[in-house]
Amino acid sequence: MAWVLQLPILVAMLLVAALPGWMWLRVFSFRFADRRVGTLVQLATAPLLSFGFLAVLANLAPRFGVRWSAGFAVTTLMILAAAGFVVDLIVRRGRRAVTAGTSPARWDWPLIGAITGGFTIAALPLLAFADPRNPLQQWDPSFHYNGVWQMVHSGDGSLFGLSPLFSVMGEAHTYYPAMWHAFAALFATPSTVVQTVNTSSLALLVWWIVGMAALAHYLWEDRRATLTAAVIASLTLSFPADFISMYAQWPNAVSMALLPGLLTLAWVVGNAWVRALFASNQWRVAAIWTALFLLGALGTVAIHPISFFNAFAFVLVPFTAAMVRLMRGARKAGRRGLVAFLGTAMVLTVVVVGVAMFNPRTLATASFERGRSLLDAVVRPLMPVPPFPMALGFVLAMVVFAGLLVLGLMRARALAKSRWLIGTWMVFAVLVFLAYAPNFGLQILTGPWYSDPRRLMGAMQVVLVLLFTLGALRFSTRLRQKRPMHQALPVLLIVVLSGVGAIDSRSLAVRAVYDPQHLGPAGMASSEQLDLFREAAAMLPPDALVLGDPSVGTVYFQSLGGVRVVLPGLSHSDVDEDVRALPWNFNHIHTEPAVCETLNRIGVTHFYEGADRPYYRTMRSKVRPGFYGVDTSHGFEVVKRVDGATLYEITACR
Repeated sequence: MAWVLQLPILVAMLLVAALPGWMWLRVFSFRFADRRVGTLVQLATAPLLSFGFLAVLANLAPRFGVRWSAGFAVTTLMILAAAGFVVDLIVRRGRRAVTAGTSPARWDWPLIGAITGGFTIAALPLLAFADPRNPLQQWDPSFHYNGVWQMVHSGDGSLFGLSPLFSVMGEAHTYYPAMWHAFAALFATPSTVVQTVNTSSLALLVWWIVGMAALAHYLWEDRRATLTAAVIASLTLSFPADFISMYAQWPNAVSMALLPGLLTLAWVVGNAWVRALFASNQWRVAAIWTALFLLGALGTVAIHPISFFNAFAFVLVPFTAAMVRLMRGARKAGRRGLVAFLGTAMVLTVVVVGVAMFNPRTLATASFERGRSLLDAVVRPLMPVPPFPMALGFVLAMVVFAGLLVLGLMRARALAKSRWLIGTWMVFAVLVFLAYAPNFGLQILTGPWYSDPRRLMGAMQVVLVLLFTLGALRFSTRLRQKRPMHQALPVLLIVVLSGVGAIDSRSLAVRAVYDPQHLGPAGMASSEQLDLFREAAAMLPPDALVLGDPSVGTVYFQSLGGVRVVLPGLSHSDVDEDVRALPWNFNHIHTEPAVCETLNRIGVTHFYEGADRPYYRTMRSKVRPGFYGVDTSHGFEVVKRVDGATLYEITACR
């Protein structure tokens, strides 16, 4: 029932993300030479343009003193959508494309059914085992909840809108890819941040499944492939299952959900340029679609810069092959100028990627230390799955995925237009290998992904879904040759044999982060403690500022209760050195005057003390020793005790 109440928010998210881009894509698709750009492709790429519009609006608003809110942003987007709708009507009627007696549009029910079925498969564990009012208890989500809360309160949706999370005193001016936070903030109120953020997980499932169906449709123009891809996309584990449960990182997840749409748009633009250069000379059309692509790319990069590297890794092989083939054709035709143009384009591409890859921020992320295993380095590229709880469905899914991968690679090798998929799969396999393997000098190549194999395996699912789709089509053909049957039955058989995409394992993964009574090693707070956080605003004064170990749930005072906290994430990222020292010296509050000086300077009023339990395999007191062993017998007044945790008012520094 709780999810039913979120349905209006989900619908609003999907409409706001789709309508502006869709209306204008209809305008530019009219009589476009590429007839594959129909409603499906338009709906898959429309959110890219809408996020591009939002990125521009969010960063212009502070310059003009405009508060970031639904009243401003959504209204502006709907005006853009209405303008596109009117222009579309004028263009089509002006060219006698429609008349007053036009027959009603036809609904593609098989496609709608495949997308709906895929969404249901992907979302079912979330809908069944997660309460949208409860926070997803993991490292990154705790920060992202507070990021959306910050934008709801500050009205600043720009790339620097999350700066207050990096300085309790407001001294930071820190860039952070905040477009997703700005988008989610449009649908949240101060008391509904958590459920709104959780609802965005359902939205990204829709974008992912529609995007994969559109990409398959554009690449192959095969009805069966389109429908099959929509279903297969719901079964894969590293994405989307991992990124809406145990490894939820909404900016990264949304950027990956939009990746198939971005790649589809890239293919459209590439084909438009080929036609302009070699056939039609339709430079204006190529320029328009290039502008649309750049706007969409701006939107995805504003959500998370990793989308640039994900897209590049995917197109590296087909782009290189296409450019070499085009240069050979131009040379044979004696078009030296075109050869020079194409060569320059390739050089510029290498330069742009090199600058992005080797800038200081990317190099810093390449140095992140991860758990490395040579065994995983060998196995995971072939079977890129997250460390979900082992269950029967998980084993079945691995067997089915392995079979589909083999069949898909064989089919791709047999199809001249699909051989590049093998190369793209190998690119991601090498990157996953490097991310898992001991560092032997090439770890820098995984820097854009924070040297994190799970991020890479998530992005790898795009090429895997395409290969699995080819494998499923080959399996279907062989099965139907032996026994006549409806073409949907082989796909349904794959769903069943895979344990409905390891639904038992996916359900356990969801419960491990959403269910306060069945939390995994990253759990922070029980149901009773979550209730305390929700009630905090009624118990504490408006200027309250809470300090405590963020990993015992202190972070949720802000997003659940509206009470500010000193450390809004599990990393100690405050620019103030004295604030960063509190996790180590707070328990010296009675003996070191500097501690009270810091507390009074930043305005700390309360301390939340939780039990010293392991976070994964490390005791919390080893990571933040200052929050444990605090002498609360004097200088502290109990506000409320609940389930092993205590909220104190600090009186020691008065």
